[in-house]
Amino acid sequence: MHPFWIMFLILQGHLFRCADDKPFVPTYQVSKEKTKSLGIDYIPLEQSLKETVDSLKEKGFVKF
Repeated sequence: MHPFWIMFLILQGHLFRCADDKPFVPTYQVSKEKTKSLGIDYIPLEQSLKETVDSLKEKGFVKF
């Protein structure tokens, strides 16, 4: 399996789950509206992971 998909599955919770199969409860919440008012824009998870993997490949940290 391609490492990009492994990272994606881990972040989506498909490879590691709680003992009772319930999702982890976040300890805090951030309002998207409040962060946008500060000038912070979100990008999709897939795009973020792809850019991270591409950057690591360019810098020679990973080879695949």
